[in-house]
Amino acid sequence: MQIPQWFSEIRFAFSRKDDGQMSFKRGKHEFVYANRLNFLTANLMNLDQLVSAELVHGVKIAVVGGDSLPTNFIPKVDGLITSQKGVLLSTTHADCLPVVLFDRNQNVIGQAHCGWRGLQAGIIAKLIDTFRDHRKSKTEDILTWIGPGIGVECYEVSKDVADKFPAQFIKTAVDYQRLNLVGFARSELINCGVAPGNITLSNICTSCQTSFSSFRRDGDGFYAMLLVTGLK
Repeated sequence: MQIPQWFSEIRFAFSRKDDGQMSFKRGKHEFVYANRLNFLTANLMNLDQLVSAELVHGVKIAVVGGDSLPTNFIPKVDGLITSQKGVLLSTTHADCLPVVLFDRNQNVIGQAHCGWRGLQAGIIAKLIDTFRDHRKSKTEDILTWIGPGIGVECYEVSKDVADKFPAQFIKTAVDYQRLNLVGFARSELINCGVAPGNITLSNICTSCQTSFSSFRRDGDGFYAMLLVTGLK
């Protein structure tokens, strides 16, 4: 998995299928709790510091830290940002893209769960706007990573979904349309002012790589993977 050099400046962990179910929506509470505890402990992280987004395929972003949100679960959001050390942000994924943003100058980090609905509705722009509003981040200073998600060759969509995206991100044949989620997310970052050189792609298709979880490949039995980031 391709990760950028600046990951050495942050706290980062991304689980795999073998780490078990990480979503409380998908598994029994006691098993998910144990999986999260084992995974975080192995990565020298504290479960008590974890803040999770509900994930509803929307565009809402929550700022975490201080007295603003004294809880470890934020409902009705798909993105989280923080400028506070000691906070661990978390989202779960299994084909939908994990996108991480970091501004080392303003000491702020954020991440989002980006499926086609959220991307089409503008979650990338919303996340960047929240960086600007919260810490006065300059877009040209924002470093980004697009993590493992379903690749264009594995992501067939209906015509109704394909029609919501520019043609350049749709691979069309006689009997299918395939959506390039990664390409669209990268384009959205660039359109918002992020420098292409500040965008790193993981180059992992979750459907092709069997060590990762994929809803499209595994069906309802998939194990959601946990993305965790934080400030050092």
